[in-house]
Amino acid sequence: MADKKNEWRRWHTILICVFLALILAVNYWGLHRAAELSAETQPAGGGLGDVQDSAPWIRVSTWIATFGLLTLIAVVIGRGKLGRNSGLLIDHRRRMSLSRTQMVLWTLIILSGFTTAVFVNFASGSLEPMSISIPKELWALIGISITSLIGSPLIKDMKENQTGKGDEAVKDTAKKLAASRGADPDALKAKSELDALKKEAKVYTVGRILYNESEMDASFSDLFSGEDGDDSAIPDLGKVQMFYFTVLLAAVYVFLLGEKFFASGGAIDAFPAFDSSMLALLGISNGGYLIKKAT
Repeated sequence: MADKKNEWRRWHTILICVFLALILAVNYWGLHRAAELSAETQPAGGGLGDVQDSAPWIRVSTWIATFGLLTLIAVVIGRGKLGRNSGLLIDHRRRMSLSRTQMVLWTLIILSGFTTAVFVNFASGSLEPMSISIPKELWALIGISITSLIGSPLIKDMKENQTGKGDEAVKDTAKKLAASRGADPDALKAKSELDALKKEAKVYTVGRILYNESEMDASFSDLFSGEDGDDSAIPDLGKVQMFYFTVLLAAVYVFLLGEKFFASGGAIDAFPAFDSSMLALLGISNGGYLIKKAT
């Protein structure tokens, strides 16, 4: 029922190639320039201090630019496949998925950091520029994200074969969704048939799971809403908690990674580690998210 299944055009491919070339160019030029500044010696009379102090900022700025370019590639892919800038976040229900959002976020952070770290090592003359140690906490975090990404659709598939809890609750959800999408409130009051309300809301149900008719109706509010036909208009506390923990941990790791690039005067041989208690919070949050989804 999707109205824009595939909008991929040649210019999408060209843009991706351009952004990849920019990533290589920005990292090569920026980090070689930073290495040159770091290698310069300050004379007795001073005068080069400000120039040398700019080297750490060049490394950090290069990483931020790499993150931004990778984000643009993700936008182009989403736009080309589903006609939405946020297309990578939309799942088979044509709604935005929190587990997909979490996976995309961590992929962008880690991939941009690894790319810039490799070029830092190249510029520093390292013989093994890709020999960068990944801490066990980061591997565990990636595993948690992958578990949520795989487990979430499996639970949805199971619920698609189950019967809904009641038409009245689904009707109420359909009315709220229809109103939020611009339907006439007076016309909604006059409708009592479930199918008519679903048509107004541009949704349909498969078992207990609510689907949008079009990817164009996907919204960021989906990240915090229930997934069943009877609770899709209600905030899901499990999703809200998982969102908070994901954003908090991502912000902390972005700071740690930025500090690593800023403080490093030579090759980078390891990604920064973070406290295992934060990882435990994310693991518990993801577990609660999946358990809540299964009920």
